[in-house]
Amino acid sequence: MSNVTGFVNIVEKIKTSLDNNKERDLIIYAFNATGKTRLSYEFNITSQDEEKIETLCYNSIVEDYFNWDNVTKTMTIGKNSWMFNFILDEGLENEIIENYSSFVDTRLEPNLDFSNGLVQFKKTTGDNEAQDVIKISKGEETLFKWTVFYSVLKHALEILNDKEEDRSTDIFNKLKYIIIDDPVSSLDDYRIYTLSAQLFRIIEYVHEKQLHIPFLILTHHVLFYNIIVNTMKNREKKFISYLLLKSDEDVELKELKNKEPITYHLEMLKNISKALKNNMLQKIHFNIFRSILEKLSVFLGYDNWQHLFINYQDNKKFEKLINMNSHEKYAELETKYLTQEQINAFTDGFNYFKENYKFNI
Repeated sequence: MSNVTGFVNIVEKIKTSLDNNKERDLIIYAFNATGKTRLSYEFNITSQDEEKIETLCYNSIVEDYFNWDNVTKTMTIGKNSWMFNFILDEGLENEIIENYSSFVDTRLEPNLDFSNGLVQFKKTTGDNEAQDVIKISKGEETLFKWTVFYSVLKHALEILNDKEEDRSTDIFNKLKYIIIDDPVSSLDDYRIYTLSAQLFRIIEYVHEKQLHIPFLILTHHVLFYNIIVNTMKNREKKFISYLLLKSDEDVELKELKNKEPITYHLEMLKNISKALKNNMLQKIHFNIFRSILEKLSVFLGYDNWQHLFINYQDNKKFEKLINMNSHEKYAELETKYLTQEQINAFTDGFNYFKENYKFNI
């Protein structure tokens, strides 16, 4: 599959690619607000009312099942989901606790009450005294959400490895895809490595057992992407990697060569240049540009991305412009159109960046 444009076309092409070669996995790199969640949602065609699961999907929709209450220091879980009914039916609570302990301080102990949709966390001290519930970090929250899904996924694959007549449930008999969309939010590098290794082990399990269920992995995180791609490459696994780009009013999928390092920043800068040339600049481009600036500033040893513009005559004005238009959390909700003054200011700053840091795009 070469370059594909148009969201509907991309979804159909990916499905066709996965269906035609179930021994091959796909990895897609994309910035937030490009369409990753929408893409994963298109594959997640199973509703909670259906009897057979066709897609096991981890994305922000799954993460929204969990909500943290700072007052009670309790995580509440949406109970009206096949996934949590499956956990209760199969008795996976102890497996979840064991998997979670592989990520966090072994003294951090979750107290699971899935029947009532409640989870609390305590730090054990080794004595017999009762421990107070504690607030966990954002990274520990992310790991718990991933652990719940991972435990379900692992158990589902073990069920599928049994003969059909010996399976404890038939709900996964029609499983076609496994979708993983950015499970590394708020994680430090060490935990990203640990999660990546865990994910790759389950990918290897699927291939070794010849279960013929392809993975589609989507991420905006460079480290996570590179770990997965390089591990696949070193283990000689069949996979194709892509770059998902915002292209004017639609999206574009560009195939990347697996033997070459990802040059997403060059593609993104070209994408911004194209938008400026076609008078199609949108707020998504502010997000993209800021992400590139943040990564470049770290590479060059600066404290922040603003240092890249320290000699730019309108640096304060440009900093304010970027900050006002790059709220990643709300990028898809805000209006995408900009004033001519904003476009001109962005264009001047972008051209300064290209010329000063020798990007020939």
